[in-house]
Amino acid sequence: SHSMGCFETAASIRPDSYAAWSNLGSLKAAMGNFSDAAKSLEEASRLNSSQSDVWHNLALIYYSLGSYSLSEDAFRRSIDLCGNDSDAWLGLGAAALRSRQPALAIDAAGKAIALAPASADAHVIAAYGFYLQQDLPKARENARRARELAPDLQLPAELDSLLKN
Repeated sequence: SHSMGCFETAASIRPDSYAAWSNLGSLKAAMGNFSDAAKSLEEASRLNSSQSDVWHNLALIYYSLGSYSLSEDAFRRSIDLCGNDSDAWLGLGAAALRSRQPALAIDAAGKAIALAPASADAHVIAAYGFYLQQDLPKARENARRARELAPDLQLPAELDSLLKN
């Protein structure tokens, strides 16, 4: 596309510009080219490691690629730079669930809930973490809260069955 060409030109003219690489990576991600998006965002993070949005976007790309450990690391970098970003805590929790780290998922979801109490997704992550730890009362409590916050939310089957029992 024309936009892609513009961003590629910007990155080639200013290879030391983290913003050019970040914009190119975001565009590649929007077009579904996650592998190339990761490369561009990795370059952006190398050029300027103090931009939480670059780390956050890179974490989302790694998550989309199924690289959950890399996603966790990038979300942690984003959180280190901007600890009050509930979406970064939510992302860390989701990545932790994918890599079967329920304690980390519960902790991250708790931080997301503290920052954004109406986050049904954070309650789902906490509920599933508690479910994996076999703490069914806390799993049920968080699943119930998620359902209260978002009545049409599709819960994982395991959590849905907890609410029916």
